[in-house]
Amino acid sequence: MYNLKFTKYYNTESFIHDINPLFKIISLFILTFLCLLSSNLIFLIILLLFLIFVILISNVPIKLYINNLKFILPMVLFIFIINIIFNDIYNTLLSIIKIILFILYSQVLLYTTKPNDITYALELFLSPLKIFNIKVSNLALTISLALRFIPIIFTQAYKILKAQISRGLNFNGNLNEKCDKIVSVIIPIFNLSLKRSEEISYVLDMRLYNVNKKRSKYKNWDITTDDIEVLFVHILLILLCIVLEVI
Repeated sequence: MYNLKFTKYYNTESFIHDINPLFKIISLFILTFLCLLSSNLIFLIILLLFLIFVILISNVPIKLYINNLKFILPMVLFIFIINIIFNDIYNTLLSIIKIILFILYSQVLLYTTKPNDITYALELFLSPLKIFNIKVSNLALTISLALRFIPIIFTQAYKILKAQISRGLNFNGNLNEKCDKIVSVIIPIFNLSLKRSEEISYVLDMRLYNVNKKRSKYKNWDITTDDIEVLFVHILLILLCIVLEVI
């Protein structure tokens, strides 16, 4: 079953919670960039240790992070099997560490940042795209709604699956029979998703939401010394990556 806390803000107080969400988005972008480019095992282990430290000071229960890692086990096993076939253990280890880093760092962002603050940060982060006549506010709102919509879809899917099982649905049989039974679950989920999307659009219309007008912010984040320090630490990680890759 999908963990509904996977994309849910964890309400507590910590140093990470108080960081400007824009700097969190920038930090996530930097770490993703480093994970994609680095092929140095020592550097990735350093990143992992740094991430563990961030998790500890976020005051979010560690078991939440561990539970979320269970969902990447099939992917990890697939990568492990493929690389074992080609006798490439080193790259297997690199790939697994990179996946863990990206998943956990993304969870730090989601657990310590409210959805409205993520929208605010995304709009600022993507603001340079305005020179290409891209409606950044619409793009940021779309991403924010998508993040909120994920747990809703899985909640509805769980309810539909339970309802179908109570009516005698089981997934035994050959491949064709299983596909037919899966359709009986997917179609109601699709219909409910469309209905929920329509309800959201009605709510936006009722609140007179206008994408062409500049919106006011509930909270304007100021840049603090802590934000600069966080950015500086990630810049040091970039420099460390360059040094280790050159060596």
